[in-house]
Amino acid sequence: MIFPLSGALLSLQLVVTIADRVPNLNVRPGCRQSNIPDCLSKEQNARKMLIEEWPRFKTQDKTKCVEEAKLGGVSTCYVGLQTCLQFKENIRNIPVAPKQPSSTIP
Repeated sequence: MIFPLSGALLSLQLVVTIADRVPNLNVRPGCRQSNIPDCLSKEQNARKMLIEEWPRFKTQDKTKCVEEAKLGGVSTCYVGLQTCLQFKENIRNIPVAPKQPSSTIP
């Protein structure tokens, strides 16, 4: 019974570590293959913005988006990570329309 508990604690530690800070991503391969002018400077600017914005994002969103960014391989980038986080934040903030009462026809 000790092993499942220690495994759960270890996975919790990994989630906290991932969400603690903006990860260091290797954006050079993606920029080399990109046609985007000033790709590296755009990635550096996106990383700076992420550092400032990082605390406001939810831990679960940071964890998920970082995992997705790291799966990107060559296309790993801060701009994509930033977009993912903003998308998740925007979806969470969509107001829910009040439910309309159903009308009955007499």
